This record gives sequence, C-alpha cells and structure tokens, in this order.
Amino acid sequence: MVDPEEKGNLGVCTVKPDWGFTIFLGFTAMATGASVMIVEVLGSKVIGPFFGVSLFVWTSLITVTLLALATGYAIGGYLADRKNGAGYLYFIILAAGFFILLIPVFQTAVLNICLSFGLRLGAFTSAAILFGPALFLLGCVTPYIIKIAATEMRLIGKTVGVFYAVSTAGSVAGAALTGFVLIAAFGIHDIFLFTGSGLVLLSVVYFVGLRKKKWVLLACLLPALSLSLTFPAKPALGGNAIFKEVFSRDTFYGNVQVVDRSKGKQRHRLLITDGLIQGGMDKANGFSTYLYTYYMQFLPYAMSANGKKTLVAGLGIGIIPKWLEGKGFDVDVVEINPHIYEVAKTYFDFNIKGKVIVADARQHMLQTKEKYDYVITDVFTGGMMPDHLFSIEAI
Repeated sequence: MVDPEEKGNLGVCTVKPDWGFTIFLGFTAMATGASVMIVEVLGSKVIGPFFGVSLFVWTSLITVTLLALATGYAIGGYLADRKNGAGYLYFIILAAGFFILLIPVFQTAVLNICLSFGLRLGAFTSAAILFGPALFLLGCVTPYIIKIAATEMRLIGKTVGVFYAVSTAGSVAGAALTGFVLIAAFGIHDIFLFTGSGLVLLSVVYFVGLRKKKWVLLACLLPALSLSLTFPAKPALGGNAIFKEVFSRDTFYGNVQVVDRSKGKQRHRLLITDGLIQGGMDKANGFSTYLYTYYMQFLPYAMSANGKKTLVAGLGIGIIPKWLEGKGFDVDVVEINPHIYEVAKTYFDFNIKGKVIVADARQHMLQTKEKYDYVITDVFTGGMMPDHLFSIEAI
C-alpha cells in the first residue's frame, strides 16, 4: 500500500495513491460520514431531557450540523490546497474522535449552563458547543480525501462523485443503525464511546500501520482511555433526598429509569424518561404521589356516569388504568414503548384484566374495531404532547 506522502514531508502529496490506499480512503469517507449522522441522531437524546424533544431542538441540531459541515467543507478545502498530505487528514480525524469522546464528559455541565438562555437560544448554544467542533472537523475530511485521491483533472468529476457517494452511504448506515438498532442495544454514552474511539483507531491505523510512527499509538490511546474511564453513567438527580437507581435502559423512545427516592419517612418510586418524571408511586400504599393522576382518574365521572368501556392512551406506571378497573370500568391500554409496559409490571405492580396493546396510540385508534365510551390520553414526549395524536385526522 502506497501512502501519497513523501517521507519526511508531511504536507506535500508526491506519490499517486495505489488501489490499497484508495480503498482505505473510501473506508475513511464511509466511517466519517457515518459519524456525522450518529452525532446528529444522538444529539436529540442528549439535549432532549433538558429542552424537550421539540421543534426547537431539532431545528437547533439541523442548523448546527449544516453550519458546522459547511464551514468544514470551506476551510477543509482551503487547507487541502496548502497542506494536502494524508497526515493532516488523519490528524483532523483524530481530533474529531477526541471531541466526540468529550461530549458525554461535558454534556451535563454545558446543558445546565445553557438552560438559563431559554428554550431556543439554550438548545442552539448547547448543540453548537457539544457537537459543533466534531462536526466541523468531520466536514473538513471530504475535501482532503478528494484532494489526495484526485490525481488527474480529467477524472475529478468521477472522483468527487464516488467519494461523496461512499460518504453518503456511510451517513445512511450511521443514521439507520443508530436510530433502529444501536440506541436500544448499547445506550447513548456507549455509542459516543464507540464512535469517538473508532475515529481515533482509524487514525492510529494510518499513523502506526502505514507511516510506522509507533509513538502515535501511545500518544492517542492514553488520553482516549482516560476519557473512556471518565464517562458519566447518567445525569445525577439532585436535591436533599436520597436517590437510588433501580433500573435504567436506553430504548427507541428514550432512556427509561426507575428511581427510588427517600426523604425522611417518604419512600417513593419514580418513573423517569429522558430525565423527565412520568409518574411516581408511594411504596407504602401504592398510591400516586402526583395530583394530576387523580384528576385524570375522575375524568369519566365528570363527563358521564353511564359509560364503562375505557381506553387509556399512555401507560406510565399504570396507576390510572388500574384504579379505573378497580372502580368497575372495562379498561384497555395502548402504549408505544414495550419497555414501559415491562417496567410497570415489574416495578409498579401493574396488572389489569383488560388488554395492553403495544402500539402507537393514533394507529391503534384508527384501526381498532373496539368502541370506547371514554378515551383518556396521557401521552407525553419530552414534556410535550405529540401533535399527531391531537390532529383532526387522529380524531
């Protein structure tokens, strides 16, 4: 495999890259393209618990991503014309890997500071600080790769097209795997660890395997190991009470936690999704610790005393459907997250005679042949009710 750098001159491309190194460049384009989308998809999971998974959060993430990439393309192209050696390319990738490893380390501190800026500015600023540096560096990669790989002007169009296609294919794979598989399988912090470490390893392979600079291995692995050991497990819950995490899992619909809270004689168990409390139970008597559930339970009585058949959309800890069934109502529940159902049964003593349907509430209400006297909607995403359940089409 021929590296297109003259020995002793890091910045001048003097040798035409052979097919082996061209394939390595293609893998680099795919890996960095995947990393861009992994960071963007995970961004909503990082910022969501603080600012809600709202339009403002997604607008901030998309804007920061596009600004960082556009700036990276421009500056990367400028630098590639002046410092076009492959060593500079893999140093940029190395730096991007370390910035990704830093995201979980500083996310809580950055987000707590940005909360005071308000919803719009806070979401944008936190996204820019946490994800901007890594995305900017990843944006610099493609111009460098094209500069190294393009050896003949008459083939420049083909070279650009091939490497952009490979990079985009990596982005597609990164987005799909992260959203459909990785979050639920490994968790957000582990994915950041794998992604950042993967980019660091890619640079190490170049410098140590191709350039024979073994000192780079030690220089890279020591700080990478230190960062991996400092990864926080989860954002800490504050206050004077004593909190003990009983269960935690990242799911396709956010992080789900069960936390026991002790304060004085109080012994409460909380259900938390993406840092937001979704329900609480007094462990001594099984009653809800939040007033809103009592208001929800009495809604059927406020509307009509004649109905019995009830659909509860959104399970939570299951107190509302369990209480209604105890009062003689025929209750079915529709819940989109299967892990919430398992958590309610295991940690909150949820059990009813009616059906529990694991599905999107809107789809179930449109497709079911059941007729209900009451439909109680208790669904929240990131502290907000999902719009698609309150549209004319859904009703």
